[in-house]
Amino acid sequence: MKCKCGCGREVATPATGRPGEYSSASCRKRAQRQRERAVQLELALESGVTKVNEEALPSGETPVQVEG
Repeated sequence: MKCKCGCGREVATPATGRPGEYSSASCRKRAQRQRERAVQLELALESGVTKVNEEALPSGETPVQVEG
């Protein structure tokens, strides 16, 4: 089974119990951050925010341009 974060790595499947969704803790955290950014973007669009504080973005990330 592939990792849920989208990295493409295989997830180790245990012989018993519930199968994992992520291949590592870093994948789990990456997916959490992606979900949080999606929620923040949705809230910003609802409230009409037009400017993004680029210093608050993770390093290397560029702000998403949204046409409204």
